[in-house]
Amino acid sequence: PSIEFNHCIGKVNLDNKDYYVELPSDLVPFSTVSGLLKNSFSLDISDVPSVVNEPKLLNPSTRNQNIVSRYSVAKFDGNKMTLEKKSYKIGGNAADMRETYKNKGKEQQEKDMTTALSSEYQNMKLLEVKFEDDLNNMSDTVSYFYKYEVNNPFNTISDMSIIKLLIACLDCFVNM
Repeated sequence: PSIEFNHCIGKVNLDNKDYYVELPSDLVPFSTVSGLLKNSFSLDISDVPSVVNEPKLLNPSTRNQNIVSRYSVAKFDGNKMTLEKKSYKIGGNAADMRETYKNKGKEQQEKDMTTALSSEYQNMKLLEVKFEDDLNNMSDTVSYFYKYEVNNPFNTISDMSIIKLLIACLDCFVNM
């Protein structure tokens, strides 16, 4: 509800609970409020003239959580590191993955994943990427596995070898 108004979300009441549904996209799971919309200024509009709603911040208790969870295994063989990662993206993060990878063939998916990972390590090579769910479904979770190797990931300081590990927490959650 503003001069710059540009978004509309559906509200559904099921079993006396309110659920908010993104209308402009077929990629967003039911009852997901994306990180961009969470806590945004909102106004429920009723078709009953006697109902007066007050503006509020959008953060319904029934919304899917926007979570990223990754499980990683690092293996070392001489100057080579192999990383295997199992990722789960839930809610708005699942919608983002569908938007990025849904309508692309395996070769383009691998190319896009390589581009995304190359910012982590310069000398990396993607070995495998596999989406375990059909990216056309509307489940609240997209899960996928990927494996890549990095040649010479070490930096030497004095007599120590150090490595940038992007798996600092084996169970990482981001809830927006």
